[in-house]
Amino acid sequence: MGGTNTKLTTAVESYLDDLRRVRASGGATGERSSYGPLANLLNAVGATLKPKVFCVGELADQGAGHPDFGLYAAKQVQRGRPREGQAPERGVVEVKSPHEDLRARAVREQVTRQGGCTMGRTFVYTPDPDNPVTPSETDCALLNGLSDEALEAAAAADPDNLPATRTMETRARIAHVVRRVRAGTGLSQSRFAARYGFSAGAVRDWEQGRRTPEASTLCYLRVIEREPQAVERALAMV
Repeated sequence: MGGTNTKLTTAVESYLDDLRRVRASGGATGERSSYGPLANLLNAVGATLKPKVFCVGELADQGAGHPDFGLYAAKQVQRGRPREGQAPERGVVEVKSPHEDLRARAVREQVTRQGGCTMGRTFVYTPDPDNPVTPSETDCALLNGLSDEALEAAAAADPDNLPATRTMETRARIAHVVRRVRAGTGLSQSRFAARYGFSAGAVRDWEQGRRTPEASTLCYLRVIEREPQAVERALAMV
């Protein structure tokens, strides 16, 4: 279970990093620019399931419009000639702005006919850091009406909200430190690695929580953060 949780955490962090890069490019075109990162996330999560699930984007219209993604089970991949018009067994995904009123829409589209197969439709929100979502008055009233004990019990009973292990928390904390140090230099992962003597793969793994740098490396990173000019002078003498 721990290995799966780490993979999921890494997948989500990679997804958010990709979204930040897309947004920072200045060339994004709304929700459609998030399709690539989201496809990577869906496939990474699907790879941890049994049986495995993979996503296909821009589905053909089979009576329910054009869903953004279809979720296919591994058994639906046939050798030889493809099975035309095959409905995604695990459902479809629609990507919407976080500010769209999905409550009424979700009621209207609680189930969708897709290729003669009735299935639920999943809505995925695309985060917008500059325009955060605020809870509705109804949601606030619902949450405020729950005691701390009820909230904790609901969280503990949620299979998608498993508590983090001590190792996961440590990796997440260190990954944040590494990202903060690099961000302070204004360098990309590859340039940061080249300037300070790391491998690009190590920096990427540290930032995504796949690996944890040794204590001596963490000390070096903190020196880079606090005295970057002194480090560069020292490296120039080597």
